[in-house]
Amino acid sequence: MHVLHRRRIDLATLQTKVIDFHNHIFPQKIAAKVVNQLGNYYGMEMHGTAEIDNLLMLSKKAGMHKLVIHSTATKVEQVEVINTYLGEVVQEQKGYFIGFGTLHPDFEDIESELNRMEKMGLQGLKFHPDFQRFEIDCDKMFRIYDIVGNRFPILMHTGDKNYDFSSPKRMRRALDNFPNVTFVAAHFGGYSKWDEAFEYLVGQNIYFDTSSSLDMLPDEDAVRMIRQHGAEKILYASDYPIVTHEYCLERFLKLDLTNEEREKILYRNAVDLLKLKED
Repeated sequence: MHVLHRRRIDLATLQTKVIDFHNHIFPQKIAAKVVNQLGNYYGMEMHGTAEIDNLLMLSKKAGMHKLVIHSTATKVEQVEVINTYLGEVVQEQKGYFIGFGTLHPDFEDIESELNRMEKMGLQGLKFHPDFQRFEIDCDKMFRIYDIVGNRFPILMHTGDKNYDFSSPKRMRRALDNFPNVTFVAAHFGGYSKWDEAFEYLVGQNIYFDTSSSLDMLPDEDAVRMIRQHGAEKILYASDYPIVTHEYCLERFLKLDLTNEEREKILYRNAVDLLKLKED
């Protein structure tokens, strides 16, 4: 997808901290297999290993202030194992990682797992409908949204050229039915489905993240979407290990945005959404 850059980003000229809202991380014993599957599915070269040491090295090289990390349960029996792993990693890194846990549509005791996630310091949920094989607006997910309510923000992979599980139209139906849930639609609201994102999601009460989009979404369309939707509802995100943090930040900074818009997207919106203490 991209050529690795050798120069460091001069964050002093950026005049803002950067929080990256979209990073995949996996235990070492399965990371290589999962990253290979990601590359095969999207037909892309991966630029990270999705292991903790590689994530720390690449993100700190690019000057990231904090990272939202997550991992998705494709089987119901993986939910507790993954959440435990994420909780441990978050505690080890002492404030650098913000953990978003996982659930599965067939997981039964949602309330107990949410309580456990909260005790472990996890601060949100991440779903990937295309990999978990559910429709965003199905009854099983409506049950989850109802239980979650405004307790945790939900980061939802949105848009796929192969399936309809995660379409912006389905995301809109979930949004309309659960206005009290804080949804974040990844990939500017619809990976490879940005016309639908404009039709169904732009201007609605939902956040977008910027992950894995700017090499395909023309700059002028990205800026138009940011301004029509509102810069205060956009969250900067890379999608590591698909891209490196350094490349992604340099790519984002090419957008013709004001300093105020950049500061909101790169830092302020995430702080406000997650109610983070500034340090």
